Amino acid sequence: MATVDFLAKFVARTPAVNDQGHIPFLVSSNPHIPDRTSAILHNGPSPFADMARGVALLDRAGATALAIPCNTAHHWYEELQAGTRVPIIHIVDAVIEALLAKNLLGSRVGLLATHGTIQARVYDRRLERLGIETIVPCENDQQRLMGAISAVKAGADHHGAQIVSSIAAGLRSRGAGAIILACTELPLLFPRGAEQDMVDATEALAFACVKTLQGKISLSSAATI
Repeated sequence: MATVDFLAKFVARTPAVNDQGHIPFLVSSNPHIPDRTSAILHNGPSPFADMARGVALLDRAGATALAIPCNTAHHWYEELQAGTRVPIIHIVDAVIEALLAKNLLGSRVGLLATHGTIQARVYDRRLERLGIETIVPCENDQQRLMGAISAVKAGADHHGAQIVSSIAAGLRSRGAGAIILACTELPLLFPRGAEQDMVDATEALAFACVKTLQGKISLSSAATI
């Protein structure tokens, strides 16, 4: 569903007035890729080989830009990018652009993400270069957040939006000027739009793809793995 959400936002963000104005895209959706968080935290099976095969497949098919609508998967970003000539649009760079556009790029941001994304410092490494501190939930709230993410993956809700909103409120009380929905399952809990100070990483990535490809619409294909 996270991939479907990304594609819907990609299409919605494209300034087209007819079919021919849209950007062609290719999709490699492989639900059997090993769990990214388990690989990072518990030395579980690595997802890298499967992701690399997806990149190679889309490269051969003619993609001229790649997007990965999974935040945790960006732990392997550098290795994946090294294996292809096609530029992979980094989701954190896209989020930074969104924070700037919404005038939310302050000294602290709250991060709602998987254990794996947090442990791998996927966001921290890029935000620290800008002097921005990331705040993450306390251990109990992080467990609640992971439960909400798992429920989305299972096709259930279990009041996930209320859970996420309450955890976000805790981050705001600790000084976060913006909240990043840094797991692509989380935006699915807010079908009518996230809260004002929340940045949807999926939408940010979709918009970054459109910006990258707009000038080459007739010749280019976006792709997602």
